[in-house]
Amino acid sequence: MENETAILLYREKLIVFKFHDEVFVKDLTKGDLEDSWGSITTSEGVIYDTNFHLEDETQEAGFCLYDVDELEDGTLEVNTSVEYPIEIVREIGTKKQYFK
Repeated sequence: MENETAILLYREKLIVFKFHDEVFVKDLTKGDLEDSWGSITTSEGVIYDTNFHLEDETQEAGFCLYDVDELEDGTLEVNTSVEYPIEIVREIGTKKQYFK
């Protein structure tokens, strides 16, 4: 698997992706199925926000990561101006299975 690519498993509701030479697995049921947000932490401790979107069975799925900034008060904030698109190179199963 190449960097910035993903495999989408509709039935399992998982996306497996490679980012900065690391492989991650995200459970898409941890948010809204149509617009699932979450985060990953790299082995170097860097946090990125994740966003998977698939509005319905007629739409194309999309996935990207965003930078996460630490504010002066120690809280974290998603920086949507810095986006890392992840190309979904393989889809296993059907969109119908995803929404079932």
